[in-house]
Amino acid sequence: MARSLPLEALCACLLIIAGSAFAEPAVLFVGEEEAPKFREFGTQIRSALRRAGNPEILSWPLDQAMGRRGPLPESLHLIVALGTHPARWARDNSGGLPVVFGMVLNPQPDLVESLERPPPGITGACLNLPAEPIVTVLRKLLPRVRRIGVLHTSRETLEPVREIEAVAASVGLACRAVTVDSPSGIEPALRELLPAIDLIWALADSKVFTPAGARVVLERAMAARVPVLGYSKPMATAGALLAVYPDFAESAHQAGELAAGALQKGVATVRPIARPTRPVVAVNRRVLDLLGLSLSEEASSLVQEWIQ
Repeated sequence: MARSLPLEALCACLLIIAGSAFAEPAVLFVGEEEAPKFREFGTQIRSALRRAGNPEILSWPLDQAMGRRGPLPESLHLIVALGTHPARWARDNSGGLPVVFGMVLNPQPDLVESLERPPPGITGACLNLPAEPIVTVLRKLLPRVRRIGVLHTSRETLEPVREIEAVAASVGLACRAVTVDSPSGIEPALRELLPAIDLIWALADSKVFTPAGARVVLERAMAARVPVLGYSKPMATAGALLAVYPDFAESAHQAGELAAGALQKGVATVRPIARPTRPVVAVNRRVLDLLGLSLSEEASSLVQEWIQ
């Protein structure tokens, strides 16, 4: 005859079962957060999650995630991925959990095929600033620019180039894009482009704007007295006349709101990828002087960062 459990043991078992049933949901952060921008980004998302339900937070570096075998913890309700490679890992290993990504520049085509209609279960905030606000800034700062040149690889930045071409055409600007398949192709492409354009629009393309490739573009453009529009403040510091880039705080807020919503409701339906709307403008004063250019008072008011 089976012995019955003492009352104290029975109560303890019931408490364990109840605690498991009503345990706080957990959110897994995947990615490296040592870099200041990544750390600030992750902090904002955590704050949004605490307001949405104060879940338990787990953090895995990408190498830990990639080396893990077996199912994810049962308490997980959401994966937050910071960076392109962590986002790709989360997409492929989510086990049906919703995924929200951040700190991703160009999600197309390697992460999602469409920004407007990503696969169910994945959404996020990308750092791909739309072409329209950049063209608006460009026309106000450099109204004499009529012909834009772009160097890019055919796959990595194809969608941004298409967008630039469409927005430029809508305001009467000509855009000439040249495909570069390797660093050795930069010099021939510049020989073709520079005599026929008023400005180089630099995209964050890993095959073109490597440190060596960026140096070649900036040096050849300066020698031809053609300004360069960069995609980050460091690029303006390195010699681009100006840079227009996304507001990281805005993108982190977007990712945080998406993560909070996914924690509460999931992302079973299609959620468009959020894009930044507020451009940050930096201008290099030295390059401005070397090119013999000046900015009107109205144009100067658009500049948030002056690089000496």
